[in-house]
Amino acid sequence: MKKKDISQTRAVEATVSRNDENPTPASAGTLHRPIRRPSAWLRTIRLIILFALAALCYQAAQAQIFSISPTTATVAKGGTQQFTARNRTMPTGGSSSDVTANVTWTASVDASWLTVAPASGSNNGTVTVTATANTSSSQRTATVSITGSSLTRTVSVTQAAGSTQQPSGNNALRSLLIEGVVLSPAFSPSITNYTASIPNAVTSLNVIAQAEDGGATVNISNADNLRVGDNTIRIIVTAANGSTRTYTVVVTRETATAVEAVAMLPRVWTFGSSLYISVPQPTTLQVYTLTGILTVDRPVPEGQTAVRLSQGIYIVRLGNRMTTKVMVK
Repeated sequence: MKKKDISQTRAVEATVSRNDENPTPASAGTLHRPIRRPSAWLRTIRLIILFALAALCYQAAQAQIFSISPTTATVAKGGTQQFTARNRTMPTGGSSSDVTANVTWTASVDASWLTVAPASGSNNGTVTVTATANTSSSQRTATVSITGSSLTRTVSVTQAAGSTQQPSGNNALRSLLIEGVVLSPAFSPSITNYTASIPNAVTSLNVIAQAEDGGATVNISNADNLRVGDNTIRIIVTAANGSTRTYTVVVTRETATAVEAVAMLPRVWTFGSSLYISVPQPTTLQVYTLTGILTVDRPVPEGQTAVRLSQGIYIVRLGNRMTTKVMVK
């Protein structure tokens, strides 16, 4: 009887767990370990930690990153260069993409030879730096600083060395040639004064002049409409630095000989029912009847021209040079 009481007591005790509000009956002979549930204050601490970790993860995912591209730039001896300032976020997944953000930025430069524009902005933007001409013989560098939010990024700007070479002062001619004319003396770059002579029939000349320096310019004047007697042709050479040198050729146009003078006189004659005109240069032709009626008024070219007229006597005028009477049979 005593043994039975002990086994029943153990079975009953095994069905109750310490601190368990709802004991579960156990079958005879089965032993259960106690089931412990966390207290309310411990559950609260766990929730606070989870919320804090979630907030940190969200902030890290939405952190703003301020970047500049490129981070180095090169400008010419005098010129401009552009680079872009961007606000970026890192979305979930780790890849990057450009977005619009309410972040302002300012730009500054540490050298007087470089300017930056604009000096400030917001969101994505383009900044342009402009350099003055570099007159030194060595390259120079400057730093552009762009600050967005609490971040500062820099761009290193390098400018190439300037040229110390001065413009050429060479204002001499390499060659001087006048077609159909012999210069006296023979051409030399150091000789600036020449003479020449041409027949009376020549009224213009083709002057060919080449400068020694490729950066120099050549200007030729007074080579056309040459009058009888002396004519001064001027060839002015202007060097790259602006200095000038003037070459002169005094060309003497000869007077006409007796034969040339006769050949150059206008002629008027008739043959059959035509009036013929021969002139050394273009002029105008006017033909009047004896009663003063103008029957022909036209320009005539150099050389010989024929005009058909009715039978009669006419007054012929060639420009202001000649007036004569002719008969057409």
